Amino acid sequence: MLRNGLNLLSVSAFWQQVVIGVVIALAVLLDTLRRRAGATPGASSGASGGVRGKGPQAVKYAVAAVVVAAVIGAVSFFNSGSSGTSTKVGMSLSTLNNPFFVQMKEGAQAEAEKAGIDLTVTDAQNDASQQTNQLQNFTGEGVKSIIVNPVDSDAAGPAVRGANKQDIPVVAADRGVNKAETATLVASDNVAGGRLAAKTLAEKLGGKGKVVVLQGTPGTSASASAGRASPRASRRTPASTSSPGSPRTSTAPRAWTS
Repeated sequence: MLRNGLNLLSVSAFWQQVVIGVVIALAVLLDTLRRRAGATPGASSGASGGVRGKGPQAVKYAVAAVVVAAVIGAVSFFNSGSSGTSTKVGMSLSTLNNPFFVQMKEGAQAEAEKAGIDLTVTDAQNDASQQTNQLQNFTGEGVKSIIVNPVDSDAAGPAVRGANKQDIPVVAADRGVNKAETATLVASDNVAGGRLAAKTLAEKLGGKGKVVVLQGTPGTSASASAGRASPRASRRTPASTSSPGSPRTSTAPRAWTS
């Protein structure tokens, strides 16, 4: 019954849990007070003592009722106020130890401010499980949209599917999300970038030498795309195909900013 009322007030799932928890705690408190009042001897104190005993108890019940009303009223006020004045958007970045993603955060915050959007940015610290929790929290809070830069394209899938079920559009940034629906992917062409980088290196080496390809963060779509293109591009460069000592490539799973 309480949950239905909160739904009618458009209170988010997160705040619904808060209100229900407070109500349960107060119910336990009131029950404890009632039991203690019932255990107090009343026959020897007479009618006047019974009346006096009811005074403090009535005050406690009244205070408890006011607290419950205040909590529900405050939640309704803040929820309706925030939804009426701004749109809430959640953004989960894989890490803020990478200058590229720091710039992404700053750019998103600047544009959100211009548009009057309430943007919350979180740092997953390259931890896929932490990012899953962040995405689930965004979904539970009922944000209007989610932007995710996955730590791992596969690991982000289940949490994004959870947002899909709540009809929350998810935008993938720089890296795609596997086995989940995203509204769009905003990213550079990493296959073309890897191909151009390998071609340039092969030409600079004159068709001879050794090349080490840093794969980036394992498990990300950007790393997989760029990594697939680089070795093929170096082998197809005219300078390398005409020379018996064409560039040989080896790969290493290292972050591009290391």
